[in-house]
Amino acid sequence: MRLRTNGDKHMTGRTPGRAGKLVVALFAALACTAMAASVASAGTIYSNIAKPLAGNFASIGNEAYSNSELGSLVQFASTKRNATSVTVGMSSWACQEGGVFSDDCKSAKKATFAWPVRLNIYNVGPENSVGSLVASSEKTFSMPYRPTVNSVMCTGESAGGWYDKKDATCFHGKGFRITFPLEGVTLPNQAIISVQYNTSDHGPAPVGEAPCRTSASGCFYDSLNVALIEAVENTHPIGSNPDPNELFANTQYNEIDCGSSENLGTFGPTGACWEGQQVALAVKATK
Repeated sequence: MRLRTNGDKHMTGRTPGRAGKLVVALFAALACTAMAASVASAGTIYSNIAKPLAGNFASIGNEAYSNSELGSLVQFASTKRNATSVTVGMSSWACQEGGVFSDDCKSAKKATFAWPVRLNIYNVGPENSVGSLVASSEKTFSMPYRPTVNSVMCTGESAGGWYDKKDATCFHGKGFRITFPLEGVTLPNQAIISVQYNTSDHGPAPVGEAPCRTSASGCFYDSLNVALIEAVENTHPIGSNPDPNELFANTQYNEIDCGSSENLGTFGPTGACWEGQQVALAVKATK
């Protein structure tokens, strides 16, 4: 998240002479050096995303699960707290043509769609409730369509999937990462980190009716999911989850809230029924 500053109120409009240009160039060089040093000193203070990235993950889609916001409570490692970036794992089930469940998904190689996603960072309130907002940042990302169906390698229960040679496995969704650059954000020792985005019926400002809803492929944003890392996949954790069996969600589907309908429509803890599954996140910071 960038902090905006007012422009110089005392500009004369004159073109600087040679000495002025040298001073400007020197300041620009120093600024670039300082920025590069800051990035170089950034370290990962939380991560549950293994490298290399798997072909896909378990995931929760806003449209499929009636969600508007999804997040996790995290405990940061080390003492670095000046955030430089937050990376979120996502999963795309979107096809350019056809559909996942009609087994005729087709997508051109490296085909993408653009869609905005909002990152929210909250303080942790009493009894792990959602506290005040620390920072919020929205960015439009270029996101991949899932690959074309492989009807030779993906049969039976895997029918309709695409084949990942790296994992030698068929997947129906495509795992990927999005990264929010941050600036001027001081993190607490614990935080609730969440993401929001709009779909046809859910999100901060649902899209509503659109021509893509009647197409065979549907609307790409309705096939966009937030990735979950299961406990067995979190093999090299950095930081921790103080409440590992609980997510944070704003949902209209009580199964997300472990069967309870008490907090539907508000962002808060889901209840402890998630068996170590947490939103795929990585956070970097400097001192």
